[in-house]
Amino acid sequence: MRRFSYLFIGGAFAASLAGCQRPAPGGGDNSEVLAKLDEISKKLNDLEGKVEKAAKAGARPSRPSRPRPDAKATYSIPLGDSPAVGPEHAKVTIVEAFEYA
Repeated sequence: MRRFSYLFIGGAFAASLAGCQRPAPGGGDNSEVLAKLDEISKKLNDLEGKVEKAAKAGARPSRPSRPRPDAKATYSIPLGDSPAVGPEHAKVTIVEAFEYA
């Protein structure tokens, strides 16, 4: 009886494996997948052509850089009635500016 059950289980397992096989390439139900793959391949080739064309045309000129303040110069900033902490005539004044936009 055990042999029969082992044979039955083994046969069922073999049948389930046979049912899980993939169809051969180029046939069966994968023709839609192959058509989609061809479509994607054409789009990729078009994009590669556009990239090469753009590279041959040259890059756009870069924007000119903004002028930087001179690091060796001393700048005077009028404080007016701005809130401050510390003595009014200090040798060094640190100004912090914020823009709440």
